[in-house]
This record gives sequence, structure tokens and C-alpha cells, in this order.
Amino acid sequence: MLFSSNRAKAQETKSDVQYIEAGIVPGLVVASGELKETPSGKKLLEIVLKKGEAAATSTEWEPEKFADETEDDFAKRCDGFTARLLDILGCYYDKATLNVEATSFTELANWFVNLINAADKTKQVRAKIVYNKNGFAILAPGYRYTFIEPMTVAEEDSKIRILAKDVIVRPIKEVDEVSDLKTASSPF
Repeated sequence: MLFSSNRAKAQETKSDVQYIEAGIVPGLVVASGELKETPSGKKLLEIVLKKGEAAATSTEWEPEKFADETEDDFAKRCDGFTARLLDILGCYYDKATLNVEATSFTELANWFVNLINAADKTKQVRAKIVYNKNGFAILAPGYRYTFIEPMTVAEEDSKIRILAKDVIVRPIKEVDEVSDLKTASSPF
């Protein structure tokens, strides 16, 4: 028999996609960090946040110096990047004990990865999750505003706020010409 309800029922296990919605999300765990490199050689730090089985992956790219950027301006951006990592680690460790003097992104990333992967995963955090331009849920970018805090901070005392720049509604992606062609040839 080609079609069988008995066989279909036996395969009833679903693989539903679980993801974290955008907004101020309580009860998250920073599950892991990993230093990665793209095929083109760009380095990035991948940070995975979880709530139960749902996950959001945030990509932190190695800061690159712009051609017209002064050394001081680049150093300020690198300091801001480091402050962002310290904010994340500060949810798991006493900030006074978090000290790093790294001479490269790889050294800084490895320091962060070692600490975040060894952190107590029973400690939960509250974080601002937003959508990026491609519609993926990520940890809110930047470091000037509070984007993550331990759940030990009472909700009424939370400093996390949704700002006008935060995208909390998934953006609708434009359909490209190739997709249009595939859709046009489909009978469905």
C-alpha cells in the first residue's frame, strides 16, 4: 500500500522549531560561547542563549578598523566590545574579578569562551532579544544601554528597556527574483 495511516501514525514524532521571541525575555541561560572563523577568514564569537529547548544565537564580529578611523576611535570601539562581553559575564561572575588585557580578538574571545562555558548554568538571565535585518532573533546589539542582567534583579528594578531602534516585530523579507521564478513555476 502506497499510503498508510498506520505507517503515518508510527512517524508522528514532530520536529517543531523552537525559537525565542523578541522582547525582554526572562529565564534565559547563556548556554555557550564559541570562537569561529568564516571561510573568508573573518573571526566571530557565537553566543547561544537558551530557554528550555528554544534558542537564539548571537554573532559578535571581530571589530575591524575603518580606513578613516583614528587609533583612539578604534580603541574606543574595542573597549565598547569588551564592555559588552563583561556585561554578559557579569551575570555569572562578580564584575570586580573580571579582568582581561588581550592583545588580539582571538585572545579576548578565548578568555570569554572559557569563562562563559564554565559558568553556572543554573543562573538565569533576563535579556533583550531583537530581530536583526535578516529576521533572526539575536541578543540586542550595543553596550551603552542595559541589554542583559541576572534574574536576581527584581523585574521592577530592571534597567532593560525596549528602545525606538529595537526591532521586536520580525521584519518581512522581500522576495527576490529567483524565488519569484520558482513560485511562478509551482502549481501550488
